Formats: sequence, structure tokens, C-alpha cells
Amino acid sequence: MGRKSLNKERIEDPQTKADWLRKLMPLLMDGQLHKETMATIAQKVGVSKATFYKHYNSKEALLADAVDMKIEQISRFATLLFDEQESYLNRYANALQTASEELAGMSNDFLMFLKQRHPDLWQKIDNLVDFATQCFRQFYEQGIDENILENFDVNMMAMTDSIIIHALADPRILVENNITIAAFIKEYFEMKSKAIFKTMDGGRQTV
Repeated sequence: MGRKSLNKERIEDPQTKADWLRKLMPLLMDGQLHKETMATIAQKVGVSKATFYKHYNSKEALLADAVDMKIEQISRFATLLFDEQESYLNRYANALQTASEELAGMSNDFLMFLKQRHPDLWQKIDNLVDFATQCFRQFYEQGIDENILENFDVNMMAMTDSIIIHALADPRILVENNITIAAFIKEYFEMKSKAIFKTMDGGRQTV
């Protein structure tokens, strides 16, 4: 009899994978995954290489799941942005804080690694930027309708967001300017809040 196929031994256990990914996320997000062996990665989650291979047959598969998890975590900002139990200012601030916290562990090296070696996964980052742009467009429209935000050109503002975030998500620009994606997003949207929120009680609302 021949060697038993590894595919038949593969285990589909989403909870175990999620637990491992949370432990490995710092390693994955620093862009150094390609330097690690599967044995080392398995050791970091406290299992043997053989056990790890039953869940992941390659570092590429591990990276793909990590990118999906990170995008899901970042995307939580949208729920907060449209939380009608909160004021517009708190919604904006809470969404910004969540996005910034989730982006904080995403290094420029990771973005560079992803863009250069995994263009299919990089496309998911691009799609996330497009999703965020559409969310803020909707937020602007609702805020203007509710007389909370200044009456500006929503299309122009959304287009500006898209151009700037797409450009600054480019790891080369981030490295050249010595800034992280988390720091940029936080600074950009906090600065913009001073212009888009109407003045209330003698002072302009800011995040």
C-alpha cells in the first residue's frame, strides 16, 4: 500500500485555527513569516509540526486566513460608525479608535511583503479601502441630512478619502515618510473631523 494521502488527514477545525491565528497575529503582521519554518510556527502555538500540518499545509494558507481575520477585525469599525444608539461624534470617534487599534499591529514590512509576494491577498486590502470609503460616504450623507455635519460635497470628500487612503496604504510611501498606516488613518480622520462637524455650544466638535 502506498503512503496515505495528507489531504485525507486534513482537519477542518475553525475554532482551533482562530485560536492559533490570534497567538500568531503579531508574527504574521510584522511581515517576517517567510523567514520562519513551519516547525517554529507550530512551536509558537504549542503543538507539533505534524499536528500543525493537519490544519495548515503551507505558510501561504496560514497567511491567507490571517489576512481574512485581520480584515474582519478592522471592518468592525462600520458597525460602530452606524450605531444609532450613539451620537454622530461618538460614532465617528469609536469607529476611528477601533480601526486604529486593529491597524496598529500591521507593520509596513507586512504591507510590503503582501503587495510584492501575494498580490491576490493585497487585493483584499484594496477592497477594504473601497469598503471604508463607501461607509464614510454614507456617514457623511446621513450626517448632513441630520444637520450634524457641514454641508459639503459628499462625492468630492469620498473621492478625496479614496485617493489619499489608497495612496498612503502604499507601503513604499509609508516607509519613505516614516509613518505607519495606523498613525496615518488616525491623524487624517481626526484632522478632518475639525472641518466636517458643525460648531456646537460655542465650539466646534472634534474627536
